[in-house]
Amino acid sequence: MVNDPSTDKIVSWSSDGDNSFVVWDPPELAKELLPKYFKHNNFSSFVRQLNTYLHGQSASVGACVEVGKFGLEEEVEMLKRDKNVLMQELVKLRQHQQTTDNQMQIMVQNLQIME
Repeated sequence: MVNDPSTDKIVSWSSDGDNSFVVWDPPELAKELLPKYFKHNNFSSFVRQLNTYLHGQSASVGACVEVGKFGLEEEVEMLKRDKNVLMQELVKLRQHQQTTDNQMQIMVQNLQIME
């Protein structure tokens, strides 16, 4: 599966030349490739099985799996910033809701007085 050039966007050999490969798209690997080669489509199980296999090999094998990050660190930072902005907006909306509730209570009281 790693040797197949048609799957290079999903999984390919590392350019390091150290017998490792990179999983660029774990969901696609689980959906499309794992069922062809294994009895499941669970990426976590695949990694666990690979680790179990590697622990049984000699230390000289040294193969490993690297999951491609695709800028996930930057995405996480953007999400953290978005969270802060959304929290500030939530505080403003709660304050606005409280003000509106207070105004509504005053209006109800005024209506009761007028009746």
